[in-house]
Amino acid sequence: MPIPAVRGFSWATAAARVKNWTRDDLALMAVTEKRPAAAAAGVQKSFSVNGADTARGRFSVENASDFQLSWAGIGQHTDLVNPMQMMIFMGAVANEGRASRPYYIGGVKNSYGLPRYFRPKGKEDRMLSAKTAQELKAMMRNNVVSSYGDDKLPGLNLCGKTGTAQVGGGKEHSWFAGFLDDPAHPYAFIVIAEHGGTGYSAAYPAACRVIGELTKK
Repeated sequence: MPIPAVRGFSWATAAARVKNWTRDDLALMAVTEKRPAAAAAGVQKSFSVNGADTARGRFSVENASDFQLSWAGIGQHTDLVNPMQMMIFMGAVANEGRASRPYYIGGVKNSYGLPRYFRPKGKEDRMLSAKTAQELKAMMRNNVVSSYGDDKLPGLNLCGKTGTAQVGGGKEHSWFAGFLDDPAHPYAFIVIAEHGGTGYSAAYPAACRVIGELTKK
């Protein structure tokens, strides 16, 4: 079911402008649907990466007030997300809803001992429908074009979402999650700067610097 406009803003506009008061209203309407969505996205799941199991996240709104429901809907309240899970989910959004299982690569070299390009193909699991993935991809692309600025990584079709996580004391944690909608550079990523402030001020520029080096010819 499409989410209607609230206070004159569409969901895409609200996401791009990062207005919590707008997303609070949307969250109240969507939060009953978000519990199964959170499970499908792997928020409460542990992933095994080279034998190391990731910590489970949490999304629970049992006995929550309306205020707590809206707070949970924008990633606050008692929500917890594992960065590895979020990166896997970003890969699924980029890949028509199918998530690739990650694994660590210590290094890949040719017979002369020089590094060479390597693109692994892991097992894929469906996390969301292709239609939902396409809608999320379009909104995440719109975030970059309309709010963050597309000039730092021109031509790479960066799609992403900043996040600012209050931690109950001290400066907030800075998040930026996303991917490149570019077949030549099929990268999904998550950047977190602990106590770095807003997502736009710390994690976003850090991601751009790393991706710029990664895609440099």
